[in-house]
Amino acid sequence: AGVEVIRLAWHTQEAKTQLVEAVRESGLCLVVCQIHTAGGYIDNQRGEYVYCGEYSVEAHQQDLAKQLKECQSLFEMFPPTAAANSFVNIHAGMDAWSNQEAMAFLNFALQEISNYPLLSTAATFETHRQRLF
Repeated sequence: AGVEVIRLAWHTQEAKTQLVEAVRESGLCLVVCQIHTAGGYIDNQRGEYVYCGEYSVEAHQQDLAKQLKECQSLFEMFPPTAAANSFVNIHAGMDAWSNQEAMAFLNFALQEISNYPLLSTAATFETHRQRLF
């Protein structure tokens, strides 16, 4: 059995601790962390969920790097079975980018993923509306 979680499930230390404890207590053997580059957060001023709040390739690259690091750290806290079977589902980029922008982002993303041992074979890109993938 497993669960898919968005960044809101691990964005604070308290949330991360609760998620890890829930995985341990339930005996889940699979956790899918869903990354939304330049989105996936609650806008504090409007109190609304932001699906994708930036256009620039650089903003998406920076956010992907940050969230991959967070996922690696999170997976390290899981029991070995859950960590070994878990993966990252990435909603990335913008479908309005040029081919050159899309390739720049994808090359960056593949290089960045390879920097994290627990994620290098466990990351997928999901095609989704408004997103590149």
